[in-house]
Amino acid sequence: MYGDLQTTDEELLEEIIEGQLGHQNSQNDDEEEEQPEQPAPMAKEAQDALQILIEYSEGQDALTTGHIRALEQLQTAIEAIRAQSQQQVTLDRWLT
Repeated sequence: MYGDLQTTDEELLEEIIEGQLGHQNSQNDDEEEEQPEQPAPMAKEAQDALQILIEYSEGQDALTTGHIRALEQLQTAIEAIRAQSQQQVTLDRWLT
């Protein structure tokens, strides 16, 4: 019974992530019709989506601390990507 609840929570988290990032469901990827590719979300958009997920997860009793920590680790990784891209812009300005 608990396993089903956890799976349901994981599926819910996946749906929230996909909704926030604008990704299509993997079932839609298998359709015969080709659809134009959506641009990849910006790091800021991903970071905002993760913040929503963290806030949601903290209010759910069924989710473990491990789930929340995993989201926080992902948020830290995205922050590093954003910082790195900002540093690169600064270097580009020096070179041009």
